Amino acid sequence: MDDFFNFLTNSINSIRGPLILGCDFNTVKEAEEKIGVALNLRYMRKFGDFIQYNNLIDVPVAGSPFTWCGGYGKAIACKLDMFLVSAEVVGQFPNIVQRTRPRGLSDHRHVLLSLPSVVSGPKSFKCFSYWVDKLELADLIRSVVSESGNVGASCTLRAIKSAVKD
Repeated sequence: MDDFFNFLTNSINSIRGPLILGCDFNTVKEAEEKIGVALNLRYMRKFGDFIQYNNLIDVPVAGSPFTWCGGYGKAIACKLDMFLVSAEVVGQFPNIVQRTRPRGLSDHRHVLLSLPSVVSGPKSFKCFSYWVDKLELADLIRSVVSESGNVGASCTLRAIKSAVKD
């Protein structure tokens, strides 16, 4: 574990600018991040020292606080996977959070960095199946498309959505 943190520290020292470090650290930094098994206080202190020495920040987590679960016959859960970021990253993106995803086949949850206040674009156009059953819908769509001319798909879909609501 010492070699791992020394390697990471040396790598971090060679980087200039904002830093995002995502990893399965295989240890926890606080007692609340592990349930069902004894803590390794030595590794926990080393991890905390590594974070402090490198001025890294463990940004808040949305979703499950635990990223790994397992144990042979025991229920064990830990927060092993996380992103640590530099103060520059938090300064540029103050709303940044780590978002845990549901487990798949792995015993680890995926962790994503997320900016909740960022809008990803316009809302998508939804077509409900019962609309297709209505014969007059096809006529309505033809009418809107012919009236809107060559304004682009986004504008045409918005016009269709508006006409369907009316």
